[in-house]
Amino acid sequence: MEKPVDSEKNTENAIGIEGVPLELIRNVPGGFYICQNSREKGFPLVYMSQRFLDILGWTKKEIAERFSNKYIRLIYPKDWRRGIRYKSDGDEAYHLQGDNVFRMLGKDGYHWVSGTAKEVEMNGHKYIVGNIFDINNDVQREEKLKRDLQAREAELQKANAKLAQVMMDQEAQLEEVRALNDELEAKQRKIDEQAYEQEMRDVRELTHAARWTAKFNDQQEIVETWASDELRHILGYGDEDEFFNTMEFIDESIHPEDLPAVRKAFATAIAGERDSLFDCQYRVKHKNGTYIWVRGAAKFRRDITGAARSCIGIFVDINDYMMAEKKHQQELETAWQKAELANKAKTEFLHGMSHDMRTPLNGIMGLIKINEAHHHDEELVRKNCKKMEIAAKHLLSLIDDVLQTSRLESGKLEIGHELVDMGNIINEVASIIEDRAREFGIKLSQEVPELTCPYVYSSQLYLRQILLNIYGNCIRYNHLGGSISTSIKSWIEGGNKVVYQWDIRDTGIGMSQEFIQHIFEPFSQEKKGARTTYQGTGLGMSIVKKLLEQMGGNIAVTSQEGKGSNFLITLPLEIAPTPQLEVEKVEECYDIQGIRILLAEDNALNAEIAKTLLEDAGAVLTVVADGRQAVESFVAAPESFDVIILDLMMPVMGGLAAAKKIRGLDSSIAKDIPIVAMTANAFKEDVQQCLEAGMNAHVAKPLDMAKLRQVLCQLVRSDGDAE
Repeated sequence: MEKPVDSEKNTENAIGIEGVPLELIRNVPGGFYICQNSREKGFPLVYMSQRFLDILGWTKKEIAERFSNKYIRLIYPKDWRRGIRYKSDGDEAYHLQGDNVFRMLGKDGYHWVSGTAKEVEMNGHKYIVGNIFDINNDVQREEKLKRDLQAREAELQKANAKLAQVMMDQEAQLEEVRALNDELEAKQRKIDEQAYEQEMRDVRELTHAARWTAKFNDQQEIVETWASDELRHILGYGDEDEFFNTMEFIDESIHPEDLPAVRKAFATAIAGERDSLFDCQYRVKHKNGTYIWVRGAAKFRRDITGAARSCIGIFVDINDYMMAEKKHQQELETAWQKAELANKAKTEFLHGMSHDMRTPLNGIMGLIKINEAHHHDEELVRKNCKKMEIAAKHLLSLIDDVLQTSRLESGKLEIGHELVDMGNIINEVASIIEDRAREFGIKLSQEVPELTCPYVYSSQLYLRQILLNIYGNCIRYNHLGGSISTSIKSWIEGGNKVVYQWDIRDTGIGMSQEFIQHIFEPFSQEKKGARTTYQGTGLGMSIVKKLLEQMGGNIAVTSQEGKGSNFLITLPLEIAPTPQLEVEKVEECYDIQGIRILLAEDNALNAEIAKTLLEDAGAVLTVVADGRQAVESFVAAPESFDVIILDLMMPVMGGLAAAKKIRGLDSSIAKDIPIVAMTANAFKEDVQQCLEAGMNAHVAKPLDMAKLRQVLCQLVRSDGDAE
């Protein structure tokens, strides 16, 4: 406790009184403070409650800057001995006996306060713990009354002097005047007493505290108790209710679980040193039968032997505070549990990612070593290359799933609004899964009645992804020779909406009812080693769920272990008008022989791969390492190139900036030359950024040579944008 403690917020590590944290003393009446018990240091303040600051009008910062947090500097010099009493044998302060009245320096001048304080020892250090009450207005009223009285006394004295001079012989009249003066003084004392009593009532009303007292015999046993009416009100008893104001009644009211601790604390305080306090929080029975939280505190008066003879204490209703604290603790516990779950999920995610990425990488690296050792065996090398391609595609799908999951979680993924032929989607998905199912000997059956409103607005990409993820699970977790059946329904709903429903059933390994509750969580796998055994990423169902939610649909899952699973997808879609039939353009070939390409790629390996593949296809390549070099090469010889291919992320200048730079040149060639983005940034928003920068097409990495040749042919041979 060498530095001041935040008056309202930072109480976590603050010292307490007899084990009670400061946060529980905030409701103590008046302005609460703690200072070091050192006269030499000026009694440095280490804690000030907000009420303490409000009484004086200072901020914590102002007290620190102007008074160096020294409590003694806040006391009117002439009142130092009343504000802090010193021991006769040292520089330490002695505790105040009862209430004491003195002046403290406020922001607007000196304030009269009444205060109590005591000395406590904590961790080998001595402190003064005290409370002040603002009585400035009362003192001012008292002083005004005194001034008024003095004025009246002056008038009386003047009158007496005049009477003495002119009526020296009228002693009887003088006695009458004296009697009148005595009466006025008595009335003034009565007025003062009434004002003090009103002040005490105001204090009790503001603090909602009940007063109580007790007297002890020679055996330190309670023989008499008294409590103010506030106590009966706190416990729910009215003024007309029978209320036994005895210690036995109080003991019977204390919650049985709290009674031993209360008795122990009280006995310890009685048997303690002269300055020992009883301070305890516990539950007591309300008149309505419920228990409420209260705080009881008492200070003892002792004889010369140190034996307690009586005590005076307070009794405060803290039930609202305790309930709020309990709720806060529950909220903290819930937040902690969520944080623990999140941390566990993060750990499991990283473990899953590490395992799932290392597995195909290990296979690729191992097959490379085998090919190096058996490079003369062309058939083996060919088969191993095919296996490496499969492993690389699996690794790519994992990366795509993770990135898509991240986009979905952040809300950055846009579904799109394009014309979709649901018949084509259903046929395309059926064609893909037939090939996959054939590898596992799985039988497929599909019931598709005539579609209601086959043309809709949606996203072809994400519709295919949802269905392929579901079917992928049905195939992956099926048995050899198992089956998958599909029933597709559609109906109009709400005029401009058509609802499509897929009922997909498999005869696979099934899932437990417990696991179904977690099936849509990332990396969820019911059985250890499932991803290795069944070659899944553990992200597919999470992506399906989030995509469907963004599209306004839902998915329900039922399953039985050993018998299979059922996936019911319901998806409302906006109806689109039937388009006019167009004759489909057919590309005879994707010949890029002789096409002059300016390629900007900063990665040497990627540049070498692209150059080799394109040159093998007959293209003429000029390769540069960044966007600035691409711009400079184009400016130097714009007619030397038929198309520009730019990576997006490059040093010095990226692909987007380079494309904008080229399009901004004052040249018709610069305006018209096809520009293609070839990048690992493959999301829809990435494609949109490329188009906005003036590019004509986007080709994702890893490089699909067939796709790239198609794009180059469409752009160069047809002079149009590639789809």
